[in-house]
Amino acid sequence: MEFLRLLLLLVGWLALLWRHNVHGLPAAPTLPEVLNNNEEGKDIVRYAKSAEIRNYLKPSEKPCDNFYDFTCGNYYRINPPNMLPYQSNTFQTISGSLGRKIATLLKTDDAADTVIDKKVKRFFESCLKTEALKPHYAAKLKAIIGEFGQMPVLEGDRWRETDFDWLKTVASIAYKYDIRIIVGHTNQVDISNNTVNRMHILMQDMPLESTAIYVEDVHASFREARQKVMAVTLQNALGVNSKLAKQTAQEIFKFETDLFAGFSNDEDEETEEEEEEEKNAIKNKAGEALDDDDDQNEVAHSDLGDLKPNLTTIEEMQSKYFPKLDVKRMLNISLGYMPKDPVYDLIEDEVDNLETVLRETPLRTVANYIFYYLIDSFLIPVPKQKHELETMCIRRTKSHFAKVLDSMVYRKYATDKTEQDVNYMWQTIRSTFRNMLESDKLTWMRRETRNYALEKLKTIRLEINSYKGENFTEEFNPLTIGSQDYIENLKSLQHLRALKSRAKLREAPKTYDDAESLSYTPVYITTENLIKVPVSVLQPFFLWSDHYPNALKFGTLGFLVSHELIHGFDEEGRTYDTRGNKHEWWDADSNSYFGNQTECFAHQYGNFIFNGRKLPELSSQSENIADNGGIRLAYDAYLNWYEDAARSFQNMNLESLPRLNYTSKQLFFISYGQLWCSATHPALQDYVSSTDQHVPEKFRVLGPLKNLEEFSKEFNCPVGSPMNPTKKCIIY
Repeated sequence: MEFLRLLLLLVGWLALLWRHNVHGLPAAPTLPEVLNNNEEGKDIVRYAKSAEIRNYLKPSEKPCDNFYDFTCGNYYRINPPNMLPYQSNTFQTISGSLGRKIATLLKTDDAADTVIDKKVKRFFESCLKTEALKPHYAAKLKAIIGEFGQMPVLEGDRWRETDFDWLKTVASIAYKYDIRIIVGHTNQVDISNNTVNRMHILMQDMPLESTAIYVEDVHASFREARQKVMAVTLQNALGVNSKLAKQTAQEIFKFETDLFAGFSNDEDEETEEEEEEEKNAIKNKAGEALDDDDDQNEVAHSDLGDLKPNLTTIEEMQSKYFPKLDVKRMLNISLGYMPKDPVYDLIEDEVDNLETVLRETPLRTVANYIFYYLIDSFLIPVPKQKHELETMCIRRTKSHFAKVLDSMVYRKYATDKTEQDVNYMWQTIRSTFRNMLESDKLTWMRRETRNYALEKLKTIRLEINSYKGENFTEEFNPLTIGSQDYIENLKSLQHLRALKSRAKLREAPKTYDDAESLSYTPVYITTENLIKVPVSVLQPFFLWSDHYPNALKFGTLGFLVSHELIHGFDEEGRTYDTRGNKHEWWDADSNSYFGNQTECFAHQYGNFIFNGRKLPELSSQSENIADNGGIRLAYDAYLNWYEDAARSFQNMNLESLPRLNYTSKQLFFISYGQLWCSATHPALQDYVSSTDQHVPEKFRVLGPLKNLEEFSKEFNCPVGSPMNPTKKCIIY
């Protein structure tokens, strides 16, 4: 996709260069200058975008039958997922472009580099040199294990069960490296009072993201592949013989399955790197976990509010759980002291399940499990081919230093013009939603609730996540990073994370800084009532260009921003007030209507068929509510812009594209549809539908547009046709 775009741009520039040379004109401008020049670059950019849109369209499919097949029907053919990466979509393309910019920055010395920039570059350099670590690899990992005890699979008959204390081991690991295994804690902003940080006692993040992966027959091959990954890791990283590695992997995975199959909440906190290793395992049935350039599609609104709001004291927890779980002892070790403030509690069923599983599992297996997930944080990248190492190391560097890299990219490539355009779009979207709240469209919302919604809307802010002016010295200056030893660098990073995590309890909350998740798409942060737009989506010629019709801008980035705005008023966001604190402000009647329409979405989406079966039931309809409200809001905002522009006699011919016989309003919907074009390897499809909090991409097109009468009007879809059903689900 990007190759075609750049090829067309290059052809246009070469033609311009030829014209300058033949006719004796002054020296031709460079390619970037051409593309940024309204007179000479406009046609090149517009023809290139038109070609991209036409390539993915499948006109033989009728828009009113299946708009996704119409807009994205040729995407799979052009981007077959039969080689790395196994999933292709718009956000991965954007991320890949950002990755290439990052690679250039990481490999280039710049006089403007800060001290922290240089540390990041040394970390990247050390990752590229992991081949030199291989002779010492197993010894280094065994030394990390030795900091906390002994791993049975390495010790054999020498291992003594009486010397092993699982709670002390996991608490000691958390204290030194901030790695939560089986059970532990995290410290972050209090959902009810965002002026303080609060401790949350939590089980380990679910390694495979969803209980469905552990128990459903359709995922059996995935579980088998996961065990092969574990076995190969034990062999390659620790030198365990193949037979013993396979047996140990099976034992570890059974313990993991028993531990997590009983969980009642699926926390989606697995790191991007770990997630991709799981995905790669499906295709690489031989079991070697890779680390590829497949970035997450889209990040939902901040999930701080998803944590359980059961505030209690440590004494109460101790009384409730001891002797099943000695909470006081665990915290004394993992913190080094006993906090006095209230904490957010575990779910009691999880503790009961933990007690049962620990009682029924040999301690050897528990110990192997703990040490396996300890070394999992220190594995070196193992590319199948040499050229893959740089891509993997960029991913690793991004996972640890995302905000520094975003800052470096912004400083190098950002323009004030783009920021001005984004802020103008934001003002148009917010103004449109205000008008919607004040109009008869939302008569179901009672006046008192509507007035507070207007107050909340007034306080929502949008900012580009550029880290402009931020000094990273305080955060990263204590970090020791060399250019030679990647594992030592990882140890230094994890140790610093542990220090910072403990310090949070004594500090006032800072802005939400899950930097890696904030690097891909706009995000609404519930506790700050703030939308952040990452620099990645502002790269030119993807979602944005000075020469694109506004229909395309509003249909892509405008939708993403609108989607995040609606998150402020969805199932979760509507329980937060103007200051970002948990607060119930809805009246009973408005609340009842919202609940009924939420059920409408649950029923509608639950009947969609994907990969031969109905979509799994979602615990929340927030993403579907945000998609539906977001596309309606973005379209209304575009119409408002269009009408204002027409009244001011702007050149509305620019709202069409050459060689595309569609109106500007149809282009809006086509651009929205192509935002979600995706190609996923068949082996991954069930995994995606079972673990993603969003429905698969095609239903992010079909669902919202089936519910939008304005779409049916623009494409003349008769009532009762597949894209214009008589029953529609509407909240905003």
